[in-house]
Amino acid sequence: MADEVTKPWAPIAQSIESFWICYEATGEGDLKKFCADYEDKSFPKEFLAEFIKKVDDENNQKSPRSTMISHFSALKKKMKARVSNKKYRARKAAEKKDLAAKELEENEKKAEEDRLRFVLVVTDEEIKQNLEKLKIKAEANNEAYKKSQDLRAADAKVAKRAQKKMLSHINLCNEFKGINIEKALHGDKG
Repeated sequence: MADEVTKPWAPIAQSIESFWICYEATGEGDLKKFCADYEDKSFPKEFLAEFIKKVDDENNQKSPRSTMISHFSALKKKMKARVSNKKYRARKAAEKKDLAAKELEENEKKAEEDRLRFVLVVTDEEIKQNLEKLKIKAEANNEAYKKSQDLRAADAKVAKRAQKKMLSHINLCNEFKGINIEKALHGDKG
């Protein structure tokens, strides 16, 4: 019975006997009226309404007390199924969470092992080979950089010459502005 107290149907089970004691003590003949007026917080109104409906449906085939007990048994069975489903879902969710945590831990462990395996596989000779490759690559990069700098310098020289040539052409044009072209062509300087 101590285990039943934690169950959701426990308050109803404890209140059934007090319900019948109160009903017999009042001397009320009408069970429907007594159920409508009966107030007990641990006893839900829906339970009493469904109980009265079952009593009406059975038409005195059973005593009201046995009808209430069978109604409570059916309700208890439903509540147990709900509790069982909740526990099952909670257990499955916990298992899923544990499985995900284990997988994550295994993946981290594998990643660490792979990293260690890579670190351990690299020997001194491989380190020297890698350094040689890096030196060769650095030298190639330096040569390419020098070539690009030389090309830029050559392009700059060509551009400077072209600009000088263009400016000298403009200066010559400016000098001849005031001269009569026909006279200059024929040799007259005047």
